[in-house]
Amino acid sequence: MTNGKTPEIISLRHRYKEYIKAFNRHDFEALRDFWTEDLYFYRGEGVPPLVSRQAMIDFYEEAWRHFDECLTVKIADEYGPYLSVEITNNLSVKNDWPDSPYGPFIKGQKKEVSGRVNYTFTGDGKIAVIIDAE
Repeated sequence: MTNGKTPEIISLRHRYKEYIKAFNRHDFEALRDFWTEDLYFYRGEGVPPLVSRQAMIDFYEEAWRHFDECLTVKIADEYGPYLSVEITNNLSVKNDWPDSPYGPFIKGQKKEVSGRVNYTFTGDGKIAVIIDAE
């Protein structure tokens, strides 16, 4: 035991921090290793979920053509394979995206969105479920 945390939890926290670094770099090669093939991402009411790693990649390939995105996170709760985090998402729109699933984005627009996101990890440290719980 280290600092009152079990090695498994420390490892999960470390893995999550590495995931956020890869996400903020928009590093699809690294992100593939963090998401299960059957990943489920609930993006909030009124927005269709993403149901697979490939759907997630396809969405972010499109999204990141329209905006730069950077996440800052604070891990709020952890229990076994579950992490609940407070996320601040900073978006800087570089190209209009009038038909975004989140509503229109206009070039030059800056957005900051904060909320809680819950993650479920598999035994091998991959993210299986993401729930936008704002």
